[in-house]
Amino acid sequence: MGKSLLEKVLPKAMDEARAAAFEERFAANIAEIFLPVSRDIDERGHREYWLKGGRGSCKSSFAACKILDLLRRDVRASALVLRKVGGTLRDSVYAQMLWALDALGVEADWNATVSPMELTHRQTGQQIIFRGLDEPRKIKSIKPKRGYFAACWFEEAEEYAGYDELRSVMQSAG
Repeated sequence: MGKSLLEKVLPKAMDEARAAAFEERFAANIAEIFLPVSRDIDERGHREYWLKGGRGSCKSSFAACKILDLLRRDVRASALVLRKVGGTLRDSVYAQMLWALDALGVEADWNATVSPMELTHRQTGQQIIFRGLDEPRKIKSIKPKRGYFAACWFEEAEEYAGYDELRSVMQSAG
């Protein structure tokens, strides 16, 4: 027996309602100053974005929310999140991503593990992989299980040895 009209329409309506709720929460949880940057990312205006600002500037909140937005829009996309020192990941960018999952109302869609430190989307298999660059050679062949890295977030860029170190990681992840 075929699906009723309600059974056919309801999943699409639910998806649309979830998307609308996500977008509303996204707008409510990023600083207004980052809205033009978000639009530019959506329009693929640039390949790289250097977010400047001191403590409390909401850079990390924006980056975490935008990564989830990018992954929501492309089920083939994954993300790589880095800190210079791996021992700082859990209390900084990993915690920031957990905050973003909650703030955007999608925490139930993701599995969180600390060994290895990853977030994995339950339905799509998309990954957010966290790594330290204590030993940059370990990043040389990093790949998500499926798809590609749509985003590579370097937290605290001033901690790195220079642009060459960042470029090397981007080439490996690209």
